[in-house]
Amino acid sequence: MADQPNNTWFSSVTVGSPSYELSQIKEFAYRTFDTIDRNGNGYLEYTELETFLTKPGTDAREKSFIEFLLANCDNIADTVDEGEQSMPDAISRQDLEAYFKLIVELLESELQL
Repeated sequence: MADQPNNTWFSSVTVGSPSYELSQIKEFAYRTFDTIDRNGNGYLEYTELETFLTKPGTDAREKSFIEFLLANCDNIADTVDEGEQSMPDAISRQDLEAYFKLIVELLESELQL
């Protein structure tokens, strides 16, 4: 069971589409990016996400958002090639924007089928 991502953020809200829930995760990531990016290098590294996850005062919804980012870290990080500045296995703001745009578009196209 440890290998399965925690998707409580989908079930914790009775009203709202998966697209809406994903937008909530994206907004959380944007809002807290600088707080999570402890070393200020412009990337959310796996260890920084883990540290924020265990930080006292992080509520259950925020933890589920962080767990989503951790479970999907490689996929999100691979979304955009930042060139020479790229940092493997770390999430940039560009990665977040491109990843969530792609996922929302995929979800919406699936719902139309």
